[in-house]
Amino acid sequence: MSGRKRYRLAYPERLLGMVAAFLVILLALILLIRGGPAEPTKPEISTTEESQASELPEDPAKASIGLADVGRQLRGFLLGILGENEDNAYRDTESWPEEDWQERNYTYCVVLDAAHGGADPGNERGQKLEKEINLMIAEKVRLYLKRLDPSLRIVMTRTEDTAVSGEMRRAIADAAEPDLVISLHCNSYDGTDSAKGTEALYSSKGAADTVERSRAAAQKLMEDTAAGFGFPVREIDTFDDYPLLKESAAPGLILEMGFLSEAEEDAALNDPTAQDKGAQAIAQSILELLKEFEQQKNQSTESGN
Repeated sequence: MSGRKRYRLAYPERLLGMVAAFLVILLALILLIRGGPAEPTKPEISTTEESQASELPEDPAKASIGLADVGRQLRGFLLGILGENEDNAYRDTESWPEEDWQERNYTYCVVLDAAHGGADPGNERGQKLEKEINLMIAEKVRLYLKRLDPSLRIVMTRTEDTAVSGEMRRAIADAAEPDLVISLHCNSYDGTDSAKGTEALYSSKGAADTVERSRAAAQKLMEDTAAGFGFPVREIDTFDDYPLLKESAAPGLILEMGFLSEAEEDAALNDPTAQDKGAQAIAQSILELLKEFEQQKNQSTESGN
């Protein structure tokens, strides 16, 4: 990089914006002191080893939100007011300004998408709504990934029970320029026959090498996730209408972890211990895929020289 951007007051009338920003900071500090608004139910991490208990907080969602995160958000807001960013808009990825990420060293970037959220509950056939289970397991996958490789950059499309459009999820993923995108879902079946197991879908639209990597990732993650939860393995298939994956530059997939309409799988997807095993399997599979992709890229580079 050529150095950090210099920000200056672009227009005198933005003094009014500075006053507004100061009031926002005061409000944020008041909320922090008072503990902030009530949060929705957060996932629990259950472990059987003391080492895991020491590294994985009981409340992972709270562990990812603190004074530093609020400070970064406020900094980004101020830069949007004072700076000469295009459209003077505050653009942020995983609470870090983009320029800071360019200066950080990380091995790989992964986008974890907890499907549904807010007014969109997802499947409603189980003990909990699909949107809740997706977020719980996504948070656990994030924590296990960071323990396996602390230098990973992990971008979440949502960290709370909020509605995020397909287009916004895609925008978040594109801005992160990830090495892999995983959208976590739970399945459901309304027919008279039972359906069970883990399956995965990927987009057949896009560059040939990206489609092939997406197919390989879908196959591996499906098998490893099924093994982690103890579910049957189904089949991978293509799905070309999901905005997050369609013609993406990065390989990606939809991971249908299990069926909420199947009593045993619903019980496992709601059980903290089973969630831990499944999340560990997903995290390990992701890391293995990333290393495999890197090896393939290096081999391709060497053969081209």
